[in-house]
Amino acid sequence: METRSSFKLRPGSEKPREKLKLYGASSLSEAELLAIILRTGSHNKSVLELCEKLLDTFGGLKGLFEASLKELEEINGVGFAKACQIKAIGEIVKRIHRLGFSPNLRVSNPFEAYSFLKGVFSWEREEVFVLLLNAKGMVLGVRKVSQGTLTESPIYPREIVSVVVRANASKVILAHNHLSGDPAPSQEDLYITDKLKKLLGELDIKLDDHIIVGRGRFYSFATRAVLEEG
Repeated sequence: METRSSFKLRPGSEKPREKLKLYGASSLSEAELLAIILRTGSHNKSVLELCEKLLDTFGGLKGLFEASLKELEEINGVGFAKACQIKAIGEIVKRIHRLGFSPNLRVSNPFEAYSFLKGVFSWEREEVFVLLLNAKGMVLGVRKVSQGTLTESPIYPREIVSVVVRANASKVILAHNHLSGDPAPSQEDLYITDKLKKLLGELDIKLDDHIIVGRGRFYSFATRAVLEEG
């Protein structure tokens, strides 16, 4: 059972939150960063001591995030809630790494769009994403807008328009995957692309491209061609 103690630290040390406020997040150790997220320790350990124990037990952040829920819960003072927090952080880190997101990333051609988007698909189902860009082609973000079955994923143009407008994007690239590995567009893909282009155009938002991702190659509506992964 998880028990709590106050955010107490060793005498003379600064609390992680106060240290972050004064010196910035980069000044904190891995244990201090983790302590801010977990917030409380156990009945006989401060949160910082608990975090140091976790990192020591699993050999650092990588091992900690790779640990199973059961392995985490077996650590005295962790419990189910803290184990879930740690697993959630690890999953967020994985997704950021998979996206390779950079706040200064510019997308200006189909190959750059494909390079950015190919890592977002889980390949367990057909999925639909939108890559949101500003007027200069700088990446504002990427959003999953639909998840379907093994053979198809529904695309709802008006819902996509809503996502794009909320993000204040000037351009957008639509992307979905074909689990068959063949990126050739279907008649439905052609229809959806044309409809979305018209809806966005009415709002002065440009549909820059629609990328269909296959295995090692992709189709770009901007070039009207199947392109090989470079």
